[in-house]
Amino acid sequence: SDRPGKGLSVGTEVFYRNKTKAVEGEGILCNVTNVIGEGKQRRYSKPKPTSTTLTASTTPAPAPTTTPSAAHHFPTSTPVASFTYNTRNHGIYIPNSWHSYEIQDADPDPIPATGQIPPPYRASVSNLVAIPLTNAGLPDLPAKKNVLALYPGTTTFYKAEVSAAWRAATLSAEKGDKAAMVSLRFEGEEEVEKEMDVERRYVLVD
Repeated sequence: SDRPGKGLSVGTEVFYRNKTKAVEGEGILCNVTNVIGEGKQRRYSKPKPTSTTLTASTTPAPAPTTTPSAAHHFPTSTPVASFTYNTRNHGIYIPNSWHSYEIQDADPDPIPATGQIPPPYRASVSNLVAIPLTNAGLPDLPAKKNVLALYPGTTTFYKAEVSAAWRAATLSAEKGDKAAMVSLRFEGEEEVEKEMDVERRYVLVD
């Protein structure tokens, strides 16, 4: 996926991935309205096993498990279930999901009963992807590439296929908004061959 939502600030546009299949689309365009917590990723070293001298009167110690018990390496006040073991670097890390934010639909619909805008809701960084401020520096997109893209006129992202290759070089070679647009065919569109243009920064590589 593109650009994980790490170190987000208030006002940042983000893609919020839907966590339930009951909701239409793959996710929605939101704005960060508040930063709840910014937990830092920390590493705890794997302790070296202590050597045991065996004698005729002793029983061999049981073989160590592949993954050491997290309960022995972390403060008791920290939930053990919140940690993951990294076998490559021999350590246990606190995942980035400790970052928590309040977000709101970029164009929220009022609540029918009250006419008021719904309050922001919380989301962990693992469900967010930051939307870049500009199209500059974004990678090329070849034709037939599967992506997630913002459907024009909505705040919902759907699966789509790139119908014509997009190249970043056109941003400097051509002026105007057209150079920043990616031609797409959205999945499930009634008109099978219908193509729609979406600004590159709202096209995410799934």
